[in-house]
Amino acid sequence: MSKPSNRPMDDGPMGSVGFPKLANAFSSIGSIKGLIIFVDFPDVIATVDLKSPWQTSSIPNAEKLFGFSSYGKLELKVDMSNKIYRLQKPSTYYNLSADPSGGPLANAPQHKLDEVITDAITAADPDFDFSKYAFVAVSTPQSPTLALSGATGMGQNPKQFDGVTYTYGDFIPYDGLTPLDKPYRTLNFTHDIGHMLGLMHPYITGAGQPMTGAWDIMWSFAFQNDFLGWNKWKLDWIIDDQISCLSGNLNGSVTQLLSPIGDPTKNKKMIVIKLNSTTALAVEVRRKSPFEDLQPEDEGVIVYRVDTTKSQGQGPYTIVSNPTKTITYQDFPEILGTMKPSQSVTDSGYVITVLQSVTAGDYVSIHKVA
Repeated sequence: MSKPSNRPMDDGPMGSVGFPKLANAFSSIGSIKGLIIFVDFPDVIATVDLKSPWQTSSIPNAEKLFGFSSYGKLELKVDMSNKIYRLQKPSTYYNLSADPSGGPLANAPQHKLDEVITDAITAADPDFDFSKYAFVAVSTPQSPTLALSGATGMGQNPKQFDGVTYTYGDFIPYDGLTPLDKPYRTLNFTHDIGHMLGLMHPYITGAGQPMTGAWDIMWSFAFQNDFLGWNKWKLDWIIDDQISCLSGNLNGSVTQLLSPIGDPTKNKKMIVIKLNSTTALAVEVRRKSPFEDLQPEDEGVIVYRVDTTKSQGQGPYTIVSNPTKTITYQDFPEILGTMKPSQSVTDSGYVITVLQSVTAGDYVSIHKVA
């Protein structure tokens, strides 16, 4: 089965969860090099060591994570500036204070976020050859006037430095780097690089929305530090030969051994049941790995529905397996949805059952309801 077709890319700068990914996204195969530029402002002067959390945690963990998650197909390298550059404009000029409603970047006009990144590059330009870097991340002191963070597609205001047009940048205040509860859980930076690779927010935004899953860095408050199999497929880290594709003409049942997503072997990683041209069911196995600190009771098979017609903030991924299996992380309830042997879920006319768990993975049966 070919990869499910995608609707036109008309749903904003992050695209959709379908194929192919955005044309201006970074290549997810090969190597990417980034630069961290430290800046402060006339009204917000750095009084702490901005370099330390990057040097000891964010950079080495991001480099290791992308090497691990991509099965060695993507090499990330990140340099840092050795000094803090003082920007000429006050921090208040850029309008990056927190939005009282909690909306993402709602209080920061796009050109202002682009502008602080452009100003940082301009300040550091005499010291760096920017033709060596695919992106820059700007790191600032912590301040109420600098409460927002995130990647920005700089397509509205692209700038050339040393012959390179910068289409992506990142802005992360000091407090955005503080590990949550594990040394490797500095999610902001890895999450933002995910955007640069062409991935979008898969969760549902807005108050009172239903819980979503917690299995992907691109989820808000994801408690694990890896990517869904579908996103790895989209990034070509998982290849077509590692997908067991099924469609509506399934007769009887199919049994497949799936190796865990964190397993670097080239074994089968996912079952994808194509429901129509824009929706599918995906089945994968999640187990403890160097970047997924799972307890044995939380390991298992997850099943989720993928809908490429739903754009960012509308919940294009929906966990459908074991909805009562939940976890509260950082005060946010999230669906785990993992299933153990003898557990099953029926969705979209298919019964998906976990038959057996072995060292190499889990045996999963797919049966179409008559």
